[in-house]
Amino acid sequence: MSGRADGGHVAVPCRIAMVHTGWGACRVIAANTFLKRLRGFIGRRPERCAGDVIWFSKCSSVHTFFMGHALDIVFADKEGRVLLSLEGVPPCRIVWCRGASFVLERFSRGW
Repeated sequence: MSGRADGGHVAVPCRIAMVHTGWGACRVIAANTFLKRLRGFIGRRPERCAGDVIWFSKCSSVHTFFMGHALDIVFADKEGRVLLSLEGVPPCRIVWCRGASFVLERFSRGW
């Protein structure tokens, strides 16, 4: 797993959640600015981002508005325990999970 977040390292809870989801080795992109959080995967192509995961720290809800493809979304607590895992969330949805500390997103494998 690679990626830059908080000084060049992906936070330990994020790594734990990645292991629990079985998503394996991938590039983790930290959505650590307002614009990165707002954009997420909007305008990106799944074939170019197949190995990318976006990490939204301090987050318990996300949207899939303006997306052209379904997403897999994982909500986890501050320890990295997966609270909710959703596969194939279609565009134009809002999803949330009470108690989540961060969210992981990737393009659904069926794109």
